[in-house]
Amino acid sequence: MPAQAESQRGPEPTLAPAPTKDSLRVVELFTSQACATCPPADKLLSEIAKRPGILALTLPVNYWDYLGWKDTLATYHNVRRQKFYARHFDETKLYTPQMVIGGVIEAVGSNRAAVERAITAARKLRGPQVPIYLQVVKGRLDIRIPAMKGFSSQPRTVWIAYFDDNIAVAIKRGENRGRKLTYTNVLRQYAAIGVWAGKEIRLSLPYDEILAGDYDNCAIFVQNPRGGVIVGAVQLRLKNRIAASENKILSERF
Repeated sequence: MPAQAESQRGPEPTLAPAPTKDSLRVVELFTSQACATCPPADKLLSEIAKRPGILALTLPVNYWDYLGWKDTLATYHNVRRQKFYARHFDETKLYTPQMVIGGVIEAVGSNRAAVERAITAARKLRGPQVPIYLQVVKGRLDIRIPAMKGFSSQPRTVWIAYFDDNIAVAIKRGENRGRKLTYTNVLRQYAAIGVWAGKEIRLSLPYDEILAGDYDNCAIFVQNPRGGVIVGAVQLRLKNRIAASENKILSERF
């Protein structure tokens, strides 16, 4: 898709990552509006999301819909992702609330102590991280993932994930009936956009198509196949992305 009004944007900035040693930890919460034990986990995730160095995401699932309330944010894609993690962790069943940290360790999302231990443990378990470089050029988001020593030639999936900051939902039936719950960094859509196998790759996406979804943020991350360790990630702010008096795109590398 051709870029729109590029002449009004001015020079397009380069978005560079922070040092690799400070790369982000991704925390994913699988939750459901129909689950009575999930609200404490939802609240905990909102607190974790405020910490520097962490990208916290909410992934609503729909397998508890039969309990009397259909989750308004759930997608089958989130269930599928949780199934990959279940196989990765040798679990026999899915459950909520579940937090997965960096793709390397999981914990019951409502157990604050267990989650904190898992976040600490993930720092040691996840291993080396790969930087992800972004640059907006001529209406396209260019992504460069460099060659890195210490990584095997195992193919790893490059994902783009779109998420919204906060979504409040009034629950009218089911176990959480009468409650108004707020969900933080809600995953709305994600897709595989490439493969990285230890050698440098470059990807390019139409930037206007990224903006067209009207999401608050997107993230690019690299992950071992089928729910394995996340070896690198970067977040890009989409809403309020370019002010009339400023020419900047807000991005964050953890």
